Amino acid sequence: MGEHPKACIRIDKQLRWWHEDGEILHPRLLEFLKRHLRYESDSGFFLEDKEGRVAVEVEDTPFLAHDVSIQGSKMLVRLPNEEIRALDMGSLRTGENGGLYAKVLPEGYEVRFSRQAHERLLQRHLTQKNGKFFLKLEGELLPIRANPS
Repeated sequence: MGEHPKACIRIDKQLRWWHEDGEILHPRLLEFLKRHLRYESDSGFFLEDKEGRVAVEVEDTPFLAHDVSIQGSKMLVRLPNEEIRALDMGSLRTGENGGLYAKVLPEGYEVRFSRQAHERLLQRHLTQKNGKFFLKLEGELLPIRANPS
């Protein structure tokens, strides 16, 4: 769909929302913004409602996976809007500060695991081999890549 009109809205690494230089704190406004946040691979993140679309600048990822579950060889996460989404298992990586990230299927945007979800997953499924880290699921070893720089 291409470019969207620019707005002075951004989401920082701590998942705080900003308009110009002021942090957006009103709970109902934040709920509205989060509910209308969308992603397209060719144009990035944007807000969309019946009035149209506005681009949103994102420093890291606006999505934090609060819960993680394993179903066979699939990993599912629960997002803040309560959606349950499958992850691209080949996209697992660690970020700058050791956080765990993976891409959501089919769109391909990344989610960051909450500390609790990260720890729960690693306690149950982390294994190390030849100095590298893997998730062990259904007997398969899935590599966790280091932060791509």
